[in-house]
Amino acid sequence: MRDVFFTGMDVAFENCDINTAAGNGGLSTVRYADYELLQFLGIFAVTKVRAYGE
Repeated sequence: MRDVFFTGMDVAFENCDINTAAGNGGLSTVRYADYELLQFLGIFAVTKVRAYGE
């Protein structure tokens, strides 16, 4: 999942939460989750959520 935003004017694409990540991965039980944030000059950022489980 990606959540893309611009500083000062937040624009998000798709949903960036654990429930959506688990649903997209076909998980019924989430054991843990982590996220990755990639940011460029404080202007552009991409957030990815990964859920792990069964």
